[in-house]
Amino acid sequence: MKLRYALVLIVIMLFLIALRPRGMWTEIKHTWAQRDRIVRVLFFIVVVYFIYGLYSMHQKGILPW
Repeated sequence: MKLRYALVLIVIMLFLIALRPRGMWTEIKHTWAQRDRIVRVLFFIVVVYFIYGLYSMHQKGILPW
């Protein structure tokens, strides 16, 4: 069910991109200009998720620190 939902969202996004090529190009250029910030935010999210996973494993007794 979730895979079908994700595929529908991707198809809708591709359809919207096809309808607005000029606006999408502007968005792509803006996103490319902000790539450093995006990478830092994604890295921070991954690190926090990793630390949460370690904490969860410690609480379940998998990691005996």
